[in-house]
Amino acid sequence: MWIYQDDLENGVDGLPKIPKSTQASARKNGLLEYLKIGRHIVYKKDWINNYLKSNTRNSNVHSDLLEKDAHAS
Repeated sequence: MWIYQDDLENGVDGLPKIPKSTQASARKNGLLEYLKIGRHIVYKKDWINNYLKSNTRNSNVHSDLLEKDAHAS
């Protein structure tokens, strides 16, 4: 299934809404695979999921830092 840029901006097929400017930045930086057909930009769902996984951050890292700071005081 191909997902169009506009559809991704609106959040389709259980994916979060990703603004066109974020998509453009991710494409420019080589973080999001895409295919350009004429003037249309399309993605495979797997490509979007890979992008999302690569940008997932562990929230525990931040809390670990706060805990270290609290013990240092």
